[in-house]
Amino acid sequence: MKKWIFFIVLVFPTIVFANPVIIFPSSDLRIVIVIAIAFMLEAMVTTIILFFCDMEVFPTLVALLIGNAGIYIAIFLPILRVIQSLVIAESIIFVVDGIYIKMISWIDALQMPDFKRLSWRAAFISAAIGNALSYYVGHIIANSSRFSSVY
Repeated sequence: MKKWIFFIVLVFPTIVFANPVIIFPSSDLRIVIVIAIAFMLEAMVTTIILFFCDMEVFPTLVALLIGNAGIYIAIFLPILRVIQSLVIAESIIFVVDGIYIKMISWIDALQMPDFKRLSWRAAFISAAIGNALSYYVGHIIANSSRFSSVY
């Protein structure tokens, strides 16, 4: 029980602020770099977690990169414009990410021979961890003095 409480306390605040959003970017190049790094990190970490659930590495990574970009552009940005609440938009995207991970687990090309059904719990935990790390790295890079001085 203690490990779940620690996990929730550590991860929950970042789940609802996971997608990189900079309200007043100082440079278009800067926001593109931050988003690209955050997407790559989220996809790689989620792929590593899904590898331990017997999913293929490279095809899963490609599917997650394409899916994350599509979810960000087609769902997150329009929701954020309409709702204008980052917490609600991020909560919706977290759920969409979990559902997307569960859906790609049904694709035979992404499964190893030993693959057993991916649980909803595993899908949402991998989405939570990927989103949390994506947020941390995006936030650190966007607010880094070294990054700001270059771009």
